[in-house]
Amino acid sequence: MRMAIKTQDYAYEQILFGRKYASGLGHRSPGLPVGLLYNIAVKLPAQGSNERKAESFWDKAVCLARDFVAMLDIEPYSQFAFLNVDARSLEDVLRWVAHYDHCFSLRQWHLSFTPQFLTGFFSDEFDTNMKHQLGWCVADAVQLADVLKTHAKPGTLVVPIQLLENRLDQGVFKSMLPFFAHREGETNKKYRSPFGAEGPDVIFKPLILLNDNNVVLPAASVLGPALFEAIFAAWAKGKAANEIANLRGLAAERLTKNLFATHGFQPSFENAKYDMGDIGVGECDFVFEDEENIILVECKAKALTRGAMTGIQGEALLDFAGGLFASQAQALRHERILRSSGAIHFLDETTLEFRDRRITRLTVTLVDHGALQDRTMLMNIYNALLLAEVRCDSGYKKKKQIDELNKNLRLFQQETRLLEAAGQHINAHPHNAASASIAQLDILLENVQSLTEVSSGLTPSLTHVTFNVLREHFLYQQMLNHKQPS
Repeated sequence: MRMAIKTQDYAYEQILFGRKYASGLGHRSPGLPVGLLYNIAVKLPAQGSNERKAESFWDKAVCLARDFVAMLDIEPYSQFAFLNVDARSLEDVLRWVAHYDHCFSLRQWHLSFTPQFLTGFFSDEFDTNMKHQLGWCVADAVQLADVLKTHAKPGTLVVPIQLLENRLDQGVFKSMLPFFAHREGETNKKYRSPFGAEGPDVIFKPLILLNDNNVVLPAASVLGPALFEAIFAAWAKGKAANEIANLRGLAAERLTKNLFATHGFQPSFENAKYDMGDIGVGECDFVFEDEENIILVECKAKALTRGAMTGIQGEALLDFAGGLFASQAQALRHERILRSSGAIHFLDETTLEFRDRRITRLTVTLVDHGALQDRTMLMNIYNALLLAEVRCDSGYKKKKQIDELNKNLRLFQQETRLLEAAGQHINAHPHNAASASIAQLDILLENVQSLTEVSSGLTPSLTHVTFNVLREHFLYQQMLNHKQPS
């Protein structure tokens, strides 16, 4: 973590990982694979290590990891690396960018947002059953998050377990510990390489027990996602798949609405269905509007799979398809109807009029999908998507997801042709697409006063091709703050 903070920008309570390139077409050395090193480091037991030689061992490990990942050739050295992607190379490219994220970055969000996320995701109706079954509930986990926030730092710490225990009911804390702390030597036990789909399990619990008296407290930025995963895993045990999916979907929408409301924006339309016959059928999750803007918001609760993180063929494509792409295909239909018919007439007899306003299509994901949800990635593969069709063997275990992907590809391609027929140039379509996780959106909406500012912040005209929503926002804000008056 010290290496990461030293080599990357730090803002919004997290490390802003992102692609970095050589100046022009020049040379630069391979980057340090912080994600891979982190997943290896948490495996190592503290006892029995040769502390006198620890620094030299670590230096050697860093060099070996850097050289190994450089040999895999998943790191882009030019911002032009993904230009003109064709349909045949689409799956390869998505797999590379997801695997890069696993090797070079970490799942993060700002720890101060965690209590709001947890209480918004889990309603208090679960507390009684969780307290009875587990000995703790979501309210206790929120209290733990507040305690961790008091002690957590940008880097990793070892703290006496008593510091945490003293701030919580001791009986409750004792019942929580197995759910929220890995035992020493058990963390990432099955993690063998960056190709290992069995891991990494470090992301599913926030703490590591060092001995009976101490815990390893990871960096503040990784604690929030791990707290959420620990609570969700405890709640979901024994639940049916449809019950789990239903909670995730409803929670994603509830969190999105609450987040916009916190920043002063209320939707004009919510879960609004329409059936306009041959013109189109659909549903808008949320629509925010003013005299100049229409923001079409589609919420997606799909998680990024470990298969996508570790480079398993097809997984990144399916995660992209079920997250950013599915929602953008749906929103494209809404936009096409507005532009071609002038309005969407909903079943409840309300109407959304176009009136030549600026349209932004925003995908909000429950958690960060890395480069797979970045709008620059969508721009680079846009033409490939217009020609793509995916095939698989009849026995492929995720054939149903492939069929759904092809359905959305046909929708996307059809709506693009219809938008062109309505007079919109094809090159304009990807430029009003935007995407962010809920935690990222909380940062993007900070201090904005109007929907015009929301739209401009979500779809800046400039990109540094870092494939990180928050790093792009950080660099864009830096440019605005240093802009000289004319």
